[in-house]
Amino acid sequence: MSSDIVPYEQVLRGILREYEGRPKGWHILVVKAQGMGHDVYVFRPEGTMAVLKIESLSVPNPVGVGVESTDSHEAIRGMAEQGSHPFGFRPIPARVVDRIVRNASKGQSPTSELIADLMRHEPIPVRSATTPLVLEGPVVRLPSTLPTSFSSQRQRDLDHALQWELEKLVRRRYGEPYTR
Repeated sequence: MSSDIVPYEQVLRGILREYEGRPKGWHILVVKAQGMGHDVYVFRPEGTMAVLKIESLSVPNPVGVGVESTDSHEAIRGMAEQGSHPFGFRPIPARVVDRIVRNASKGQSPTSELIADLMRHEPIPVRSATTPLVLEGPVVRLPSTLPTSFSSQRQRDLDHALQWELEKLVRRRYGEPYTR
């Protein structure tokens, strides 16, 4: 396991670079953190992952830290993959965009059949998108924290280190009241 905790933007840039080269087989899980913010687990196709801890005090400018990890997070990976398509960017053809817009103007949401049809498309690199819109996702989201049974002591230690670094960053940026 790597222990280099860095700003989340640095980890995210690396993830996006890797995704562009290999867009298939990614999974993302977002859960409420034990402390402040949310934990974002990004699983690569070959099994390694990145862990981000993000606090969105200001939605356009979230605050966060991240780390690359080679530890096995099989239980957490299983939650991200269970019944879910892989994460990715999928093209939405112009004819489908027109259909979505027509339905939206009538107050109708896209049907589950339409979403299922779009999800059948393989993820593509963002730079390859030539359609007017691109569907991003899915991101599996849990509203609660993960039970401790889903992580090893080493993973819990990493979580505590990430939480500590996030709180320090938030205190520096926004002041003490935000971390209590």
